Amino acid sequence: MLFPEMMNSGRRRVNASPLLCWDIYSMYYMQLYSRGNDREFLNHFLTGKTCDMPYDLDTCLARYDAIVITSPNQVIEWVSSGFNLMTGYSQHEVLHRKPDFLQGAKTEARAKRKVRESLLANRSAETRLTNYTKSGEPYICDIAIKPVLGKNDELLHFMAFEKELKEPVYIEI
Repeated sequence: MLFPEMMNSGRRRVNASPLLCWDIYSMYYMQLYSRGNDREFLNHFLTGKTCDMPYDLDTCLARYDAIVITSPNQVIEWVSSGFNLMTGYSQHEVLHRKPDFLQGAKTEARAKRKVRESLLANRSAETRLTNYTKSGEPYICDIAIKPVLGKNDELLHFMAFEKELKEPVYIEI
């Protein structure tokens, strides 16, 4: 018998405190912590610059799975913590690379063309395309790319806001 006092009293004692599993909570805590670091970096990064953000910074961090900052010639300079969760690539693996390494056989040519033309004209681009994770799995992604301008409206960077779309599962009856 584990709890003899329960057996003698005829009543069950119930612990009123909730069960807390550190394994589950720690993953959530680390995501919150990483998002805070992302917010701090982006606040510092955007100081003195203009960018047509889709939403305010907190909403962008909550709404998008990943944020990517590139140079004007589309070389990755920074990725948010969510980029690793979405793609499987760490920040160190993607720095100084062009984002096209995420593309593959199922990546839509029309979407790539649309993005390329917009970036060459230093304009915003929004599209949906298929990218690939580090393990080679395809995923569908909504991307909004915005130019980041300096005080004299010179192009300094591009910011890409990415959201992975979960494909609906169809069950055949």
